[in-house]
This record gives sequence, structure tokens and C-alpha cells, in this order.
Amino acid sequence: MVPEGGGIGFFGNCDCEHRFVENRYETDWAKRFWGYARTKTELHHGDMYHLQPGRPLSCVVTSDFKNLRNMPWRNTALVPHYGWFHYPHPEWYSASTVGIVVDDGGVTNSHVNLYVADDGVNFQKLSGQALVANYTAPFNANYMAPASVPVQMGDQRLYWYRGAKSGLNFSMATIRLDGEAVYALEAGATSGDVLTCELRRPAGGWSELKLNVDPHGGTVLVAVVDAATEETVSGHGLWDCDEITEGTAHRVTWDGTGLSELAIEAIRLKFRMTRTDAANASPELCAWRALAPTAEDRPWCQTPEVEGEMNPTRVADTTPELTWEYGDAEERPQSAFHVLVASTDELVAQHMGDLWDSGVVYSAATGVTYDGLELGSETTYFWKVRVRNSEGVWSEEW
Repeated sequence: MVPEGGGIGFFGNCDCEHRFVENRYETDWAKRFWGYARTKTELHHGDMYHLQPGRPLSCVVTSDFKNLRNMPWRNTALVPHYGWFHYPHPEWYSASTVGIVVDDGGVTNSHVNLYVADDGVNFQKLSGQALVANYTAPFNANYMAPASVPVQMGDQRLYWYRGAKSGLNFSMATIRLDGEAVYALEAGATSGDVLTCELRRPAGGWSELKLNVDPHGGTVLVAVVDAATEETVSGHGLWDCDEITEGTAHRVTWDGTGLSELAIEAIRLKFRMTRTDAANASPELCAWRALAPTAEDRPWCQTPEVEGEMNPTRVADTTPELTWEYGDAEERPQSAFHVLVASTDELVAQHMGDLWDSGVVYSAATGVTYDGLELGSETTYFWKVRVRNSEGVWSEEW
């Protein structure tokens, strides 16, 4: 494939089977569309020169499909491979994780395997075992090939595959969402820890920690560690952790509070898995996420009223009652509120209350009496309120 007007394309001398995929999480349009191709070429292996073509993967990135840029520059084989790749099916799972489902093997014998990368180019096989091994029922064929990108359906991920290089023999395999790689206890162990790499605070602040986890009758606990001191953060230790049950998006809290209250810029997560007997099933941790809050994570407040009216033109009481309605998508109760009252709309927009700043009030109340500077007559004032749910997530970050 060569771009319009010439220029570079995929590296490889012939037989270029390629697919493009959009990284919908990418904000840099120069890296918006990624192309992966199986290309036929001759390969060196030690002192040997193979005339039988291998099939490595090549990669390009583009914003307009007219100007292709090789990733990495002038490199032909991006994936550690075993001589042969066919039918690449790439998919971006998150802002920094791309997976490619390929047939992985040789000319006549092949499995369906999944390779992943956090930069789009440096791939590793996700598991030592094949995703779908050859000779798997119902086809029992020596050659397996992917038929589509994985599809999420509820708490399962679906893989369509073929039982031959060509033909109409299609079947489907399912796996627990994010279950392609699992943390579990070693054989014979009754407890074990997993310590993550350093995590940097997102621009929108810490949000809820969500786990894809199944304790299998054992326990899974999480502690937050200050990356600068390597000490456990007060109130976020293993024994502060509330019970963790099975789920693909279980919210983790410590005595009812989440990560959003933390002002620490860099943390690590420490997971402890235990089981009462080594013969019992091990707890399994498939994935975890600690991102900036999404719209569905945040509660909301609406219908702000002063003395029971929205935007009243006249208020007689100099200490009026300010009220609002609270809501949350998952019916988590309000745990706190914060009110600002200002003399101008511009100050409120800048999160400044020159007349009254209530500070964070830990209460489920949906109303408060004004307790700021004296209000004048024939004067317009501006106010707003933010609320926090029981998971520690605010409706708005100030």
C-alpha cells in the first residue's frame, strides 16, 4: 500500500494484508489511525538467511490516510513472532492499550493468539497459552484463524474464529471480560501480594478504583501506597478496605470513601489475595482501573432555589435558605456539599465565593442557611453548589 503521490507505505515486498483501526481515545490527530499489516519478506535468523518468506507485522500511523508514518521508523517487524502471521485484527481497548488478534504459527499449523502493547508498536503475547488452540472443537482443525476483532457483550468478551485458512467454518469462543490475563495465587500458597507500578494523578483528579475480580470464597484487599514515601496512606490501608465481592467493575472503598479525596500526586496500589486453604480456588484479579471520573461516576444537583424559588427577583430574608435536589445514577447517597455565594457571575465561574464559602460540609442535607457577609438590598447575587456521593466523587471539581 503506497499513499497518494508516492511516499512510504507498509514495509514488505509483497502480499500485504492490512487493517486500519481508529484509536478513539487519542487526542493527537497525528496518531488517530493505526494500520497493521502482515507482509511477506525474507528474514535473518542468526547466521541463517531464510528464503522462505516469513510474515512479520508492520505498522503505520496517520491522520488522513494520505500520509503514512512507520512506527517505529524504518522498522519492518514489530512483533516477536514464530515465522508466520495472518489476518491481523487490531483493537484499541483504552488510551494506552492496543491488542492484535492473529493466527500465530506456521504454514499448516496455527493457533489464534492475542498480542498487546501499551505504545502501539512493542507487542507481547498476553499469555503462554493460545487464545484458541488448534484442534479445538468443534472443528478439530490444525489451522485456526481469527474472523473479527473481539466484541464485548456484558461481562464477556467474544472471539469469532475460523477452522481453516479459508471457507465458512466459523465458531465463537467467550471469556470473562479482561480474563485473558489473570493474577492469582501460586499453587500451594494461601496468600500473596501484587504491587503496581507508580500511578500519576489524572488531570481530573482521582476517581473510583474499579476492579474486575472474583474472590472465589477467599478475600481480596487493596491498600494505597504513597509512591514518594512507600508508606501506606492513612485511612487507605488493607484493613480499612471494605469488602470486595465478585464483579467486573467492583468499586473499592475504604471505610466508605474512595480515591477522589486523595491529593497525592503519585501512588501505588497493593493488592492482597488470601484463601483459607491451599486446596481451595484462588482469588482472581483480572483488571483494575483508577481514572478521572466519568459522567456516569458523578452525582448531580439540580433545581437550585432560594427561599423555595429559582432565580427569585426579590428576597426579604437576609439569611435565606438555599436548597437543591440531589441525584446519582446508581442511587449512592449524598455525603457532602459545598456552597459558594459571590457578588459577580465571573467570581462564581472561577469557583470563588467572596460573600460566602461554606467549605466542604459533610452532610446528606440538601439545603443550608446562608451564613456569609451581610447582603444588601436591590442587589443581584450569584451562587452555586456541588455535591459528593458516598463513594467520594464530586459533581464538579473545584
